[in-house]
Amino acid sequence: MLGISRMALLIPFFCVAYLAGVFGMIWFDLHVLGLGDPKFQTSVDFYFPLWSTFYTPVVVIALVFLWRSRQRGWRLWRVAGIYLLLTFIALECSFVFDIGWAVFIVEFALLTLLFYGIQKVSKRVGYA
Repeated sequence: MLGISRMALLIPFFCVAYLAGVFGMIWFDLHVLGLGDPKFQTSVDFYFPLWSTFYTPVVVIALVFLWRSRQRGWRLWRVAGIYLLLTFIALECSFVFDIGWAVFIVEFALLTLLFYGIQKVSKRVGYA
């Protein structure tokens, strides 16, 4: 019962942290680094929904791995933070390098494999 209530708390925090992180990265990329298409005049209103939607499958995959995890307490939150960090790194690289759809598919597959590997390693080193 405790695992379900903690997971019910983790899911909204994970989603809010994801959206806040995407918003912050897009704002930084547009206003500080000067990236983006000039015809949109560095509008976060255009890029934020676009990029947050592109990476929604990765967030769903991360939440599935977290849900299936046997970890509890802060260990589960640490793994969630690692998943979020990897998602942000992939998103930032994708935005900066302006990748195509084929690279998105490969990136999603690699992130899924990384999430799976982290899940397996965390069980072996005593985080389970």
